[in-house]
Amino acid sequence: MQEISHLEILRSGTDIWNQWVAQKPAGFSIDLRGADLAHAKLSDANLAGADLSKARLFQAAITSADLSGANLSEANLAATDMRGANLAGANLSGANLSASDLTGANLSNADLSGADLSEAQVVLANCRGAIMTEMMGYGLNLSGTDLSGADLTGTKLPMAILADCVVDIATIWPVRHTPPAGEAPVT
Repeated sequence: MQEISHLEILRSGTDIWNQWVAQKPAGFSIDLRGADLAHAKLSDANLAGADLSKARLFQAAITSADLSGANLSEANLAATDMRGANLAGANLSGANLSASDLTGANLSNADLSGADLSEAQVVLANCRGAIMTEMMGYGLNLSGTDLSGADLTGTKLPMAILADCVVDIATIWPVRHTPPAGEAPVT
């Protein structure tokens, strides 16, 4: 009997997927590398630790999903709804997150190096300790986001909205970028 692929199970629906994942032993690896999940409805899915590198998740609904520790490097997440998703410790390096909605998402200690967040909404999100180096952030909205300890070295932020961001002395800003008045790290 042929084993059903992880992708086939995930396409069966979030409830079936989460039940299946719950039955797997600790340390079980989820392999969804390069999967085509464009327009998929994955809200509340347990994808913690999943390998979604180079996956196509364009315009997917991933609200409140658990993607903590997941590998989403070089994934296409453009225009994806990720409101309230848990991406703590996730690898999003080189990912396309342009025009995505990450409002209220947990991106603490996530690696967003080299990612494209142009026109993305990262509002009231937790980016504490995130690696945000060499990102493209044209028109990125970071309003009210906690950037404490985040490293934004080399990140381009033209037309970005940084109102009410939370920063601290450990926040590293791009060279030649001055944080908004009243929001500069304490020196």
